[in-house]
Amino acid sequence: MNNKNKRELLLKILRQNIEEGMGEKEREESPVSSYSVLQGDKVIKFAEQFIKDKGRFVYCENEKDFINKLQSLIQYRKWENILSFSENLHLYLKHIGVETTLHNPNAIVGISLCHAMIANVGSFMVTSQQGIGSNVNKLPSIFIIVAHTSQIYSNYKEALQPLLNNLPSHITTLKSSEALSQSVVEFYLYLIDE
Repeated sequence: MNNKNKRELLLKILRQNIEEGMGEKEREESPVSSYSVLQGDKVIKFAEQFIKDKGRFVYCENEKDFINKLQSLIQYRKWENILSFSENLHLYLKHIGVETTLHNPNAIVGISLCHAMIANVGSFMVTSQQGIGSNVNKLPSIFIIVAHTSQIYSNYKEALQPLLNNLPSHITTLKSSEALSQSVVEFYLYLIDE
């Protein structure tokens, strides 16, 4: 089986896994159900692990696609009082028309950046530089991470390498299955292709 056929097969499996967790109306109207061909084995490996751990994977072809899909989901679900975990993310989201707050302990929806994604285990590495810091135990019930394909590393050693010159005060790893067994009910990843 050539690489193109392998990717198509994997994408079919990913679509089926995501669609199994959605109701019929949600499947028809949700931006989560639209996909394109993913590039790179690390991306596919990470996506497969993330979905296996019950995460909701949203592939975005570019920044414009990300903006459209995020805004569509927020409007569809009628989310308000969205918590942003960092000032930079808050300003960026405000610029694209998504209102967030920086301080709301009662927020139901939270959105964050991450330092890295680890392909071989499907986990995220978050640091105090992304604003989460030690708050990883206080996540809202709906948690969204926004990341780029360039942030996917094969393993933890590769992901830690860029941090060696400027160590953050907190470094934490997070798996969707662990977050979902705690306070998180829905865990989304918006992955933007670069």
